[in-house]
Amino acid sequence: MARFRFATFLSLLFLVPSLSFSATARLDSDFSRGLLAYQNGDWRSAVLHLKRAVLTENQGEDAMFLLIRSEINANERELALSDCEDFLRLYDSSVYHPLVLFLDEKSGRFWF
Repeated sequence: MARFRFATFLSLLFLVPSLSFSATARLDSDFSRGLLAYQNGDWRSAVLHLKRAVLTENQGEDAMFLLIRSEINANERELALSDCEDFLRLYDSSVYHPLVLFLDEKSGRFWF
């Protein structure tokens, strides 16, 4: 029984610091910052951080979809159109594909 407790103690001793390090790293990523800015309606910051996440952190379709939405909300029409085209080319089987098609139409034709 004492060996089991000691083994548990040792495993927790090494596991907890690694978990806290990875959680800190995730909170400091551009994707996390972009999500926070998106949630708060800070569209310019969301565009900045999500663009970095797409380009440098290789985040993929989720980040790119939120980037497009942020660009539309920030009235960045040309950026949104360009990213819609890239998204439709890169992620043709994505669950977001129909939404991006709609956003592409919205960005391209219905802007005032």
